[in-house]
Amino acid sequence: MDITVLSPEELTPAQTALWQRLLEGDPENANPFLAPGYTQAVAALRPCARTAVIRDGPETLGFFPFERHHLGAGKPIGWGFNDCQGLIHRPDLRLNAHDLLAACELATWDFDHLTARQPVLDPGTQLHAVSPAIRLGGGWSGYLDHLHARSPAFLRKTRAKTRKLQQREGELEFRYDDAPEALDTLIRWKTAQFRARGYRDHFARPFTGALLRALLLARTGGCTGLLSTLYCAGRPVACQYSLLSRQVQALWFTAYDPDYASYSPGVLLNLSITQAAAARGIRLIDMGRGEDPTKQALKTTDLTVGQGQLRRGHARAAAIRGGSAAYRSVVALTANHPRLRSAALRTAHAVDTLRPN
Repeated sequence: MDITVLSPEELTPAQTALWQRLLEGDPENANPFLAPGYTQAVAALRPCARTAVIRDGPETLGFFPFERHHLGAGKPIGWGFNDCQGLIHRPDLRLNAHDLLAACELATWDFDHLTARQPVLDPGTQLHAVSPAIRLGGGWSGYLDHLHARSPAFLRKTRAKTRKLQQREGELEFRYDDAPEALDTLIRWKTAQFRARGYRDHFARPFTGALLRALLLARTGGCTGLLSTLYCAGRPVACQYSLLSRQVQALWFTAYDPDYASYSPGVLLNLSITQAAAARGIRLIDMGRGEDPTKQALKTTDLTVGQGQLRRGHARAAAIRGGSAAYRSVVALTANHPRLRSAALRTAHAVDTLRPN
């Protein structure tokens, strides 16, 4: 087994094409966050981005996108902005995680959204979480039948809000947007939402907006940014930024005009997105990890993602592991104390604005 570590821009067209074929050959893992285009977009903004190419003789068996940070601390590509992580590989790959980390010069590799069927990486999993999703095998009509059966009250309330919004404010229109000002609107709303709730503002760092803009222009590499907007009487009331592959749409950032909050415009937009996705042949919508009530009402299934850390076991890994453990302890201690949690998140936000991209 031979493992070569490259900067993502060093991958040949043949290698990226093989990566894409491996991804599409496993429909359950054909997520745009795992696509070569996502890795290459991140690499253009983060010099720490790397890709391990795994070979056995002349055969390429897999690709491992990652970031190498201080002291050999490894992270998934696009760390902090990646909702599906893992190794893209042939089913017959047999590899020891220790050998992979050693070849990548990593002491540890942290993850928080490890996808399913990852025999090389899964030994590091410490926790499992659910990621609500919508399967669209039955098309839009099949999905509506599911909502009628599973969430009838939710569907009735949503339709009532739709009628009320149209009667009071004007006609609704859903469309895909690629205008820069549409993305600016989403970022402005989302920033205000983060700060109002005491959450870390992801858009305080230039990396985030730059990545979204780059992916919105991408047309190759199996990963395209998709901005969907719901308009009412010509005015934008909700925006959603997704990543799109041939078979999977991964919802990423949703925001709405707070003046329309009583109409649940984000929910109305999600239903429009689902209808449009079914029409274009999308097989799965991944709504992202979490127990949000809206996701629970809209979902047809749950995907399972892993959280944990792989390590090589030497002193450097122990130092990194100590820092990770301290962070997890802070999260656990503040989980049931909203005021303390809010203060901690504001501090983290202030520190983030001082960090390099």
